Amino acid sequence: MLREFSVAGLLITPMVVCVGAAASLTMITHLLIPEWVIRRWIWKRSWFGLSLFVCYIATAVAFLDGGWK
Repeated sequence: MLREFSVAGLLITPMVVCVGAAASLTMITHLLIPEWVIRRWIWKRSWFGLSLFVCYIATAVAFLDGGWK
């Protein structure tokens, strides 16, 4: 189970870590995929980025929570 952690008496939610990891992975994925692949196969780039972000957040939460059950 995910729990808050304390930083100088301030409780921080674990979603901060998940969002940071997901944002980093989404940016890295966009840098690794060539532009011509995105233009040819992906019609809506913003929807693709959002779906990647959501998938990465779900994976990070599952990983931090102890895996899929």
